[in-house]
Amino acid sequence: MGNLAGHRMITLYVAPDLYEQVRCAAYILDENIYEFVGKAFEHAINTRLDKRRRKVVEAMAKQSVANGGKRRSRRNPAL
Repeated sequence: MGNLAGHRMITLYVAPDLYEQVRCAAYILDENIYEFVGKAFEHAINTRLDKRRRKVVEAMAKQSVANGGKRRSRRNPAL
């Protein structure tokens, strides 16, 4: 599928109709789908988390990147 500089490839599961809506919306807006989805994620974080929780999430993400971005094992589920 290729690489996109400054981005990390991950797998997400979404409803088929949602994926098609996102794909079509990115196309209509003449945007790269990866940038479109990235903006949507960023918007969701900024609107759904208050300032205090956002700082916690930013600290957790920074620590995760510093540790090599290791995934959580299935025996150690998300907090």
